Amino acid sequence: SASEPTPATNATWCFPQWWDGWQPPPAGTTKQPDWFTKYLVTDVKVGDATGASPTEAYHYDYQDGGAWHYDDDTGLVKDSFKTWAQWRGFDKVVTTKGAPGGTQTQTTQVFMRGMNGDRTASGGTKTVTVTDAQGIAVADDVGLQGIQRETITQNGAGGGELTAQVDD
Repeated sequence: SASEPTPATNATWCFPQWWDGWQPPPAGTTKQPDWFTKYLVTDVKVGDATGASPTEAYHYDYQDGGAWHYDDDTGLVKDSFKTWAQWRGFDKVVTTKGAPGGTQTQTTQVFMRGMNGDRTASGGTKTVTVTDAQGIAVADDVGLQGIQRETITQNGAGGGELTAQVDD
């Protein structure tokens, strides 16, 4: 449909995938492309069953869109069925710890996702960098996928900076 994103530039929680359907299609028919949704956890509460400790609340805010990498496996997916379906995560995740109205800390994490060199729709390659809070950009190379680039902890939402660390 017209609401589906372009696979090569998709930053949504949905991803394209070829599949046989359920029940599998009749013999002689081919796989069909379809879109699937990735579900995100936004709130977690950790409680003490004895009641001796207060419940800890966490809220996750995923920012700057998700990243889907072109299938780069060697043999699992046939070339004719490859698409941008490898989840590489979000660029930035803001975690707020503490109950609303109570004491809170907010941590912003910036991640490397290994998107530099990903395939474009025309068969070329993308140039992707990750920029820290000081404005320094580094190439988002595949070997760095999943590494935290920067972590900033604040005293509550929008509060003063408590700690900051950049890993280059």
